Amino acid sequence: AAGEVGATVVGAVADTAVDGLSTITPGGKYIKAGYKVTKGIAGTMADKGVSKASLYEGSIKGGADAIADAEYFGNNPLKKAVLTVAGEAVGSAVGESNRPNGDWIKAGKEGAIDGAFKAIVGAATDKVAGDTNIVLPKGATNILPTMKNVLVNKSSASKIGGALTDEFIVKPKIVNPIKKSVVGK
Repeated sequence: AAGEVGATVVGAVADTAVDGLSTITPGGKYIKAGYKVTKGIAGTMADKGVSKASLYEGSIKGGADAIADAEYFGNNPLKKAVLTVAGEAVGSAVGESNRPNGDWIKAGKEGAIDGAFKAIVGAATDKVAGDTNIVLPKGATNILPTMKNVLVNKSSASKIGGALTDEFIVKPKIVNPIKKSVVGK
């Protein structure tokens, strides 16, 4: 359990660092998009095993996450929310439809519930953080002070806090009981 908690914290900090560094690195937005897709695939494979089904599911969920970045939707929270719910629902259904005896309808419902709460936490985090993109000065070359600026500011703290709140409070205390009552398990 301690290793899982540590990995979650490291993941939240890494997500925030990638957000910040994407603003100062040439081609950073493409690196960030690739990171999100890779994270979707790796996370699904870690949860559900290495398989074609996990590759499909993780690619769809990670791709939706990459596209939902504010840059693509002009900070429109409704568009981000719709894409987040759709990405989670479709990704879960496609993944499950490629697993032996998979119940893709049940998986799609669970994905929609996960996506709805992910969208709510994301919108709340964006609202608290203010600007959804961490902006660093152009030409920042001294990496340690730059990383400090990425990780130690209101926007970053809000994003890290939102990710940890989602993982340790929202999912186990709210999302999982709702999924159980709606879908059954």
